[in-house]
Amino acid sequence: MRQIALVVMLIAVVFTCTAGYGVAAEQMTKEEVMATADKNHDGRIDREEYDQRMTEVFFFADTDKDGKLSWEELQAVVVDAEPQRFKAADTDGDGKLALYEYLYVLHADFTAADKNHDGVLDMEEVAVMLVRK
Repeated sequence: MRQIALVVMLIAVVFTCTAGYGVAAEQMTKEEVMATADKNHDGRIDREEYDQRMTEVFFFADTDKDGKLSWEELQAVVVDAEPQRFKAADTDGDGKLALYEYLYVLHADFTAADKNHDGVLDMEEVAVMLVRK
């Protein structure tokens, strides 16, 4: 379930960094996660909102602006990032994650978090993600 923890941490990163801290986030409340990702304020995070938030995180974390995330860039925002997971996501073996590689892995995380398979993460599913971290 560390995969789900990565999702929560990545959602949290943009919130924290846009708040002016510039470092990896501490665990957020379910309300804070919802506030940062639920763009239409319907109390749920759909795949489009999720993809948008994760894309924002990708470009925030890409500090050298080369369009890819290195292991070091990911570690700077995800304190407990797993090297084997990074390596598995790096399908072209170049040592960096392109946006499509990054989002592919996170799509699987979204699916795992969506326990009732309705295509959205509701407050309860977000709360479960936070507890599993």
